[in-house]
Amino acid sequence: MQAGGKNVKRISITVLILIVCGFVLDLTGVKTLLFLIEYKQAITRLIAFVFVIVITCVIVKAKASRKIKSSIAIFLMIGGYACVCLYEFVMPTQYARCDFYSQKLSGGVKIFDGKNYKVSLCGTGSDDMQSGDEIRLQVFSDTGVLLATRYFSVNWNESFPNSLEYGPDRITYYDNNGRDFKTHLFMPPTALDWVRARIPLLN
Repeated sequence: MQAGGKNVKRISITVLILIVCGFVLDLTGVKTLLFLIEYKQAITRLIAFVFVIVITCVIVKAKASRKIKSSIAIFLMIGGYACVCLYEFVMPTQYARCDFYSQKLSGGVKIFDGKNYKVSLCGTGSDDMQSGDEIRLQVFSDTGVLLATRYFSVNWNESFPNSLEYGPDRITYYDNNGRDFKTHLFMPPTALDWVRARIPLLN
């Protein structure tokens, strides 16, 4: 009986330890996921930077001809870009409330060069201090074809303009998180804009 009681006690302790470990691992996983989501842009840049360093080291140390080194560099750059795109695919930024943001930031149907275009804006939602909100700006044709995509950030606490402004041949938006605060999307969108809207990380 004593041996049976000891076994039951050991099993109970083992189960308790497993439950605690599972809880800790699950909590750690959730925190890690939240961290990756919050600092996704910084992590993406870090991945790109690491790949640049790796490419440089491999090319410098490689004992091969210039042609082979060039091939290695191209292969590694493509691989690095593919990894960053995969990260973006696995953990995409969630943009929502498109009707709300389109109305708040002066989106909607606009006319350029005699044609109708739909300007759609979606956001990630600002933080508790409303100090930052990531916005996705998309321009569609009157038939619903995506023609251009841009990303920018707004700060609802600042007095800087947030709404879009329209000129005869451009859409002006204000990026609180970019080098060029005042940025233009020229209308109608070009073929390059169409390509950029479909290739990750080109906007």
